[in-house]
Amino acid sequence: MLYDVDQNEHTEMIHSSDYDRWRRRLSDEDHQRVIAALHQIMNENDIFKSSYLPGTNWNGTPYQPIYYAVGESEIDAALFYGLLVWEAVQQHMNEWYFIKQQESDDQPTGMTYFRRSSN
Repeated sequence: MLYDVDQNEHTEMIHSSDYDRWRRRLSDEDHQRVIAALHQIMNENDIFKSSYLPGTNWNGTPYQPIYYAVGESEIDAALFYGLLVWEAVQQHMNEWYFIKQQESDDQPTGMTYFRRSSN
């Protein structure tokens, strides 16, 4: 389950037309590998910033097929990756929240996701 910091639940896919177009080009096996890698990160961390996870070199990682699914565009790959993170967080068994913060030009953009505290 995914919520914003104002407690609003988000059940829809954002930018669904882009997601649908790119998802059709990503095999089910590659999609599952990406989601599994993201769920592993969520299982091990209470907070993460989406743009810091994959690093700059996706070769040999579960994220590499994303680049090919979008026609080898780095910009579109980053956008599709962000949508896959959104999907993985929505599917995760825990409640997660997100915030998008304004960043400087030298810092990657992305959402910060954090798990709801059990307190």
